[in-house]
Amino acid sequence: MFSIEPAAVNNGFSILLKNRNFLLLWIGQLISQLGDKIFFVLMVALLENYSPPAGLAAKPNDILLMAFTIPAILFGSAGGVFV
Repeated sequence: MFSIEPAAVNNGFSILLKNRNFLLLWIGQLISQLGDKIFFVLMVALLENYSPPAGLAAKPNDILLMAFTIPAILFGSAGGVFV
């Protein structure tokens, strides 16, 4: 009998990385996300030495976390529909 072997199918992530446009987009997104996270960590480090005014009830760290999270939830959900 003849041995029938399926043809090798290259449909993994490596085929995407061979596409130059996708690779540039992916690297750009990676750098952007890395920059956002570094900025967030540095802002938290700066806020450690900040003393808020007496009338401010919320901690600065809480406000910073909300400032990063709320736009991601609102615009990320809506943006996912169009992208």
